Amino acid sequence: FLVLRLNVALGIPDTAFAVGSDSVATVIGRLTLQPFLVIAARVCPPGCEGALYAFFMSTFNFGSTVSGIFGTFISPYFGVVSGEYGGLPKLLAFRSCCMVIPLFFVHTLLRDRSVPTEKLSPDEEIVAKMKKSK
Repeated sequence: FLVLRLNVALGIPDTAFAVGSDSVATVIGRLTLQPFLVIAARVCPPGCEGALYAFFMSTFNFGSTVSGIFGTFISPYFGVVSGEYGGLPKLLAFRSCCMVIPLFFVHTLLRDRSVPTEKLSPDEEIVAKMKKSK
């Protein structure tokens, strides 16, 4: 929208659209990360959920930093330099293609399709052992 100035045709100023779309993108990005974090917290050993969350957030922030640096490095190759934005639609199309690349590697995560067993709490383990011994 912003590149092709469709927002102006709809009566939305550039500033309002940029701030609004950035805010919405940030919120949606964090919300889409939550299911992953919940699943990760369930499979990690008890007591280290905080460390695992810190690791994932550090990795997420590192990835954001690296992507920003990569974007700055690759922009001139698409003709996007200070004051000249003619190649911006091509750069955004390339960015969109790069965002799809991880989908081609999902199959590597699905090789082991065994169903994980639910972990019992220590109290539940004692009760289960007592039931078995009867």
